[in-house]
Amino acid sequence: MIGYIEGTVQQISLHALIVNVHGLGYEVVTTTNILKRSSNGDNVAFWISTVVREDSITLYGFESNADKHLFLKLISVSGIGPKTALTIVDTYEAKEIGKMLLERDVNKLTKIPGIGKKSAQRLILELENQLTDDKPTNTQEIKNNKTLTDALLQFGYSNNEISSIITEIDTSKPLNAQLKQSLQLLAT
Repeated sequence: MIGYIEGTVQQISLHALIVNVHGLGYEVVTTTNILKRSSNGDNVAFWISTVVREDSITLYGFESNADKHLFLKLISVSGIGPKTALTIVDTYEAKEIGKMLLERDVNKLTKIPGIGKKSAQRLILELENQLTDDKPTNTQEIKNNKTLTDALLQFGYSNNEISSIITEIDTSKPLNAQLKQSLQLLAT
């Protein structure tokens, strides 16, 4: 199993790079962001996830081990294949995906190409507790965050605005104090 590759870009195609490693050319499928910044002759290094199918063996390359692990978790969800998982990794960072899952933000997830409503719901169901490092530690805090988010949405704030301040809220305070603190942060 290949876990890491370091070499020189030999060729760039629509979805992959050929990476020359001491005379061997490995085809590494990677994100469009990486493909856009790559040029022939560049030195590159990738964390590799090897996906073996009945008719192919494909190397998927990531700049960080965290992105590789996110990819592996995503392809573990029924109905999410490597191409869709790669698109998700290309679109959002792991922390952002974790936040969307915790907030059960189906609308934001369905904006990712290849993710429909059912896939978004499946992602939330199967991964919401696996991708968030800074998630609330108990059920009551999760309910409070959901209630706080719902209240702020009623005031006309967007999910993006709420997401930008929600981690700054003191969750040990009563809900009305959290709401007041949120409104103060959003007003600045």
